[in-house]
Amino acid sequence: YDGTTVTTLDVVWGTAIDIDSSGNVIIGGLFIGNTDVGIAADSGGTSGNDAEIFVAKYSSSGTLQWTKDARGAGYQEVSSVTIDANNDAWISTYFDGNMVFGSYSVTGTTGNSEGAFAKISSSGAWASANAINGGGDVVITAIAETGTSDLLMSGYLTSDASFGSTLIASVGGETFGWISSYNITSGSWNWANGLGGSSYDIISDIAVAPGGNSGIVVMSSASSFSVASDSFSPLGFNDSIVAVFDANTGNWLRGVFAGSTANDWPQSMGVSSAGQVVVGGLFADTIDFSSTGGSSHTSSGDFAPYIWAINGILADDSDGDGVSDEEDNCPS
Repeated sequence: YDGTTVTTLDVVWGTAIDIDSSGNVIIGGLFIGNTDVGIAADSGGTSGNDAEIFVAKYSSSGTLQWTKDARGAGYQEVSSVTIDANNDAWISTYFDGNMVFGSYSVTGTTGNSEGAFAKISSSGAWASANAINGGGDVVITAIAETGTSDLLMSGYLTSDASFGSTLIASVGGETFGWISSYNITSGSWNWANGLGGSSYDIISDIAVAPGGNSGIVVMSSASSFSVASDSFSPLGFNDSIVAVFDANTGNWLRGVFAGSTANDWPQSMGVSSAGQVVVGGLFADTIDFSSTGGSSHTSSGDFAPYIWAINGILADDSDGDGVSDEEDNCPS
């Protein structure tokens, strides 16, 4: 602390984390007030009455290597961090109107919450920044690197959004889920696709399946719609959906759901090397996991956590017809 008087709480809050191939830890988050990361003010002033983002690198032994910040109007936080094959970090965030990442900047529409993703080198230098603009809010919830120079991203929008030449538009609900693929070598979009119906649909996390040919998302939904040949209707208000897609094309392959008589929300997800998917979330009242061979559980209070383990959902689909090879009478 440098002795500057501020009128806000001084805090550094980590919101995302990943590990590179050498065991170094990359943390992203937000800071408010006057902190070791910097003073949280758009202009670099001393009031500290804003929230800005930071990225920090620690060695495998816990020694701080560097910190960098990025600044924009309003409130920002890092929603996700992923590490590419060069051990450079990619982060996602959101901004209102404009945001600056070192010598790189993104612009959007003032009053909208729009998505941004940026690259920071292994030595701590901002290397690029890109915006996802739309007619309303465009939020990036998660980002994952495939191991083949592609970034998979997920999120939700309230109106429409452009991903290169592809326009994803809401079908009329309050929010609509989206996924996309971006090639970090060419700096161009590979594809984008949407998922949802006429109510609330938010994709909260995305991951790459072992081998990199499939991707998987978790989402909360209050809509009725289909993922390939699998149809869903909410049992309560928001239900939990796990959906698999072709990472090369963005086409949806299959999905499963767990629903409660009230609300449930998946928060995050992990995928094992054997292809088991594990989802963590919250639910109220009674939630039914029977679509994947599980049982029902009842919360003891207003909300309770759940852990949902799913086997077999990432089975290969060689002909891309939405039916896994193990169930397909003509898999190729």
